[in-house]
Amino acid sequence: MALLLLIGAALAIVLLGAFAIIGTLLKLVFWLLLLPLRLAFGLVAGAVGIVALPLAVIGIALAAIVALAALLVPVLPLLVLAAIGWAIHKSVSRHPSPIV
Repeated sequence: MALLLLIGAALAIVLLGAFAIIGTLLKLVFWLLLLPLRLAFGLVAGAVGIVALPLAVIGIALAAIVALAALLVPVLPLLVLAAIGWAIHKSVSRHPSPIV
């Protein structure tokens, strides 16, 4: 019984080793076959990244400006009141006569 167990274990090890070698060879073949595609996609992705990076920076800067402007929106009614008060002040205040 123990002999059958040893033979089965040895056979399993041999089969797994063979499958591992076959799998490694298949991986190597597919890796070599797909290498040109991976290189081409890498170049395209790099070019797109080089073009997209400045656009992303501009987008982030615009988003920051809009966010800061959104924080100032609640102050707008106070600015309108201040402008009305300034206009009233300018219209009723006396101006010195210009020296000619």
